[in-house]
Amino acid sequence: MANGSRLPSTTPRPAPSRRDRLLLYTEGVIEARDRDGVFYLSAERAVPCVESSPETLLHHIRRDLPTHVGGRLDRGDAAHVAIHRPPPPTEEAVRAAVPVPNRYAGLMGRAMPYVA
Repeated sequence: MANGSRLPSTTPRPAPSRRDRLLLYTEGVIEARDRDGVFYLSAERAVPCVESSPETLLHHIRRDLPTHVGGRLDRGDAAHVAIHRPPPPTEEAVRAAVPVPNRYAGLMGRAMPYVA
């Protein structure tokens, strides 16, 4: 926010679902136009893949965007990233996890060394 104000602490923030996907993209994606000047509507065109993995979603856009613009992007870069919340690890995976030793465990209450 321009004036440095913060959102009130009572602003509800929905927890992300395991089914949620976050698609980030540059203006090169949303400003891409076809021969008739119609913008690429990534949200509408990605609907067939929203329940898929992020890799599948990105693969779909990488195929679909050049098709929409007739094989060539004329303006700017077209970058996109898809993120999802992975499922929790299985009980077996948690049991198989090897604990990482903490080399600073004996330093509790003492100054911690600088680690670059």
